[in-house]
Amino acid sequence: MNTVRSPFYNAIIPSAAAGPLFVFGLAAAYAFSQVPKPIEVGPEMLAAFFFGLVPVIVVGFVLSYFLNVMGAAILSAAGEVGEAGRDPVLWVGVGATAGLLLAFLFRALPDNGIASFAVIFTSAVCAGLCRAQTRWHDNP
Repeated sequence: MNTVRSPFYNAIIPSAAAGPLFVFGLAAAYAFSQVPKPIEVGPEMLAAFFFGLVPVIVVGFVLSYFLNVMGAAILSAAGEVGEAGRDPVLWVGVGATAGLLLAFLFRALPDNGIASFAVIFTSAVCAGLCRAQTRWHDNP
């Protein structure tokens, strides 16, 4: 039971999505922290978002590729051992736990809830995207 593609390949799309996911997580957590007040989004904010998208993708890719490859390799090996290792919920849970560990290591918890949410959210979604890219020979 080997995987069809290498974890190096399976981590490309999640790594490219990591930067925009992190920025989205920051924006969502900030919006949630401002719930009673209205948040105005003007055209200049949307233009800034689209102009900043390319650097965010590049930086997010560079920072997350090694971690995504490492997680995809470990969880792919778990999927080769048995069916329980192929469960997408397990992959997302492991990704969220890795994000929680990163938030603790960089001392974002408990002081900075907005950054902590963004890191945990990004890690969980990237793990889910890695699982979506992973196929085993006996499970197309």
